[in-house]
Amino acid sequence: MFARRLTFWSLGLFAVLSFATRGLAGTTGVISGTVKDEHGAPIASAHVTASSPSQTARGLTIASGFFSMLNLS
Repeated sequence: MFARRLTFWSLGLFAVLSFATRGLAGTTGVISGTVKDEHGAPIASAHVTASSPSQTARGLTIASGFFSMLNLS
């Protein structure tokens, strides 16, 4: 009987804590890529913008044309 109760309460506690940590973690995303011209050459210092109804993110490419935008929601 005790083992059954312990298992029940352990599973309940696990379920509650699982939902609590999901809410704290939040949901974020990443966009990354490479900007190239029509000949396939990378474009350095290109301004890159990603927008959604709730957020606008801006970035700048490096010499290889690569950009990365972190923590997007």
